[in-house]
Amino acid sequence: MFTSSIPEKDRTVLRKLAEKKAQIAALPIQKQRAEMWRQLNRLEKGKPMVWIYQIPWHEFGIDGCVYEKRKGFQKRCMGCGYAGDVVGL
Repeated sequence: MFTSSIPEKDRTVLRKLAEKKAQIAALPIQKQRAEMWRQLNRLEKGKPMVWIYQIPWHEFGIDGCVYEKRKGFQKRCMGCGYAGDVVGL
């Protein structure tokens, strides 16, 4: 039997985030955007698309720390690599 090393609270948070992502992916605008990308790739005229794949978190004034803010949630800061519990919530 498989035993997960991910705590139940963290799994709950991850499931909620995955559900939110799936809901966003199912929106009609996502199909429209996919078609716009296909048009761009076919070199057809249309609205210019921009793909942002590197986000400069340090420019947002949060020291690069991006994490789920919930007491007890094990975080790993994307900017500084800190791993620990989120405090103050």
